[in-house]
Amino acid sequence: MYVADPNLSARTGAPAILGVIDRALVALYYLFIVISFLRHWKKILYFLTTNKALLILLLLPLFSITWSIRPEITQSRFLRVVIRSTIFGLYLASRYRPKELIRLVGWSLGLFTVFSLLTALGVSSYGKMLGGEWRGIFPHKNYLGLMMALATTYFITFTLYGQKRKRFCFLMFGLALTTLILTQAKSSLSICFGVLMLLPLYRSFLQAYRTKVLLQTLALLAGTSLTVWVSSNLEYIIVDVLGKSLTLNGRAQVWEYLLEQIAKRPLLGFGYEAFWNDPEQVALGNRFVAWFPSHAHSGFIDLLLHFGFPGLILFTIASITTLVRLFRLVNLTQSSEFFWMFLFLIIMISSQYSVGITILKDHFFWILYVSFSTSAVVELRRIRRHQPTEMIHTLSPAH
Repeated sequence: MYVADPNLSARTGAPAILGVIDRALVALYYLFIVISFLRHWKKILYFLTTNKALLILLLLPLFSITWSIRPEITQSRFLRVVIRSTIFGLYLASRYRPKELIRLVGWSLGLFTVFSLLTALGVSSYGKMLGGEWRGIFPHKNYLGLMMALATTYFITFTLYGQKRKRFCFLMFGLALTTLILTQAKSSLSICFGVLMLLPLYRSFLQAYRTKVLLQTLALLAGTSLTVWVSSNLEYIIVDVLGKSLTLNGRAQVWEYLLEQIAKRPLLGFGYEAFWNDPEQVALGNRFVAWFPSHAHSGFIDLLLHFGFPGLILFTIASITTLVRLFRLVNLTQSSEFFWMFLFLIIMISSQYSVGITILKDHFFWILYVSFSTSAVVELRRIRRHQPTEMIHTLSPAH
């Protein structure tokens, strides 16, 4: 999901009709959000209150109006971006059970894949960037790359572990992976292959208790070893494998400058979306950095700019809590749907290092983050309330 861009045609070289379609779709999106909230507001608010960590995180943009360097921008973006995308995510969580929700996500990812492929092949003036990299129906190759990384993991997960339409999922896996490669978005490609290495972990959830514990422990040890190896060979991976400089195409210089600015306001930050929309801050950035972007290219640094360290800590707590809940749900239900939600969260967190653009944004990833984190809370409550015997049996060492 993206906010309509009135300069879409001029900025990307797309046909003018695409800009009109973009604005029309966003208008329908607004209308749908309003109608959905008016019809289901009690249930939506109930689901929001079940997820305390997410609720506190969502209150930060609102509270930051009081200390923002551009309070009018913070207020506008909070109402226009955070509220509507969060309401949509809560609506999905309250309206659909996990299996239905995952099916909807699959159809969405399939449509993104097919339409992006057709756009790149049929309308290359928009579907491809100047260097030939695919961006499909999205504004930039990194957006398409991140979406295709998600689609690739989705379709291979349900090819291997789904119960229906395995051939269709395998076909879509091939299309999504091909599109991902043609974006030349190397960060998304590396994230995707890293997450694909976790797919065998699902088998451990299907084993008896002692075998399950052993396999999951080995998987965690393997993951830790891989992390240590990546850290030790970072220069080789970035320079020789990804074909980038150690400065990540100039991002390191930007990050160094941004961290200096964060050090000036570490406790509260500059206010939600205020830093990037303040002419004085942008002018200073252009003076000290040769290439000064419109966002940090790192979700973690953007959080620090918005809210200081409290924002980063809250997001970390909310994400770890959700990962633990999803891990427990896979253990309890052996559901491939909850396993893919677990993989999604790993992709989203991993992408914050060098891609960003998804936390507290009007973005497909943020909508899914809200939906999945809230669904995890509600489903665990349902299990405790309705299936105490099965839960005890699942957790028992004798199982």
